[in-house]
This record gives sequence, C-alpha cells and structure tokens, in this order.
Amino acid sequence: MEAKNNLANLKGIAFEVEVATDSRYIDDVVEVRKKIPESEIDLLLKNDDIVEVKNLDWSKMDKVQFDKYKTKLGNQIRAFKNYQINTLNNRDAEIKVVFKNEDSYWYPQMKAFLEDDKGVLVEVL
Repeated sequence: MEAKNNLANLKGIAFEVEVATDSRYIDDVVEVRKKIPESEIDLLLKNDDIVEVKNLDWSKMDKVQFDKYKTKLGNQIRAFKNYQINTLNNRDAEIKVVFKNEDSYWYPQMKAFLEDDKGVLVEVL
C-alpha cells in the first residue's frame, strides 16, 4: 500500500511540475506547494490566483470515492478562499482546478460541482 501511495504522490508531483511549466502559468508562478492553514496550495500565482492540480484516475472511481474526493476538494477550496481573503487581502483572486484528464461520467459531475457550487474555474491540461 505504501509503495502504491508513493507512486500516486510521484505522479501528482510530476503533474504539478507539468502545469507549473506550462506556457499559461510559468511566468506567473511565485510559489509551488505552499503550506497554508488546513491545506497546501499547489501553485500560487503573482495575482494571488491559486491553481490546484489533480491527476485522478477516473476509471477507478466509484460513488463512494467520488463523494469523499468531492468533500475533500470542497474543504481545500474553502481553505484557499480563506487564505486569499484573510491573508492575501484579495477577494478578487480566483481558484482554478486543473485536471490531467477527463472521462465521460465522473469528470462532468466534478466540473459542475466546482464551477456551479464553488465558483471555481476548471480546465484539463
């Protein structure tokens, strides 16, 4: 189990580097993997926007995992927004979640949750 988690962490870190070095972000990244109260920011940009990077294997997801992950992501977004408002004093800063891939079943549900319920931007790299 530990080796499996380490491989998942390695894949996550590799995707964080891929996003951070993408031409859309590389010139604006000021910090990577920044610890904040109750969470960690994957990418903090110059304008205080936050980019959360997700490399999910949608094919292994079921309803229980989806709901658990959705709750976890919702809590992260709350921590990000609190940080933007209370620490950075920037109510206009945005949060974006960048996924490595998408599927036809779980991804649209996650995208709707993030965009409609949480007001977060979503994209696939």
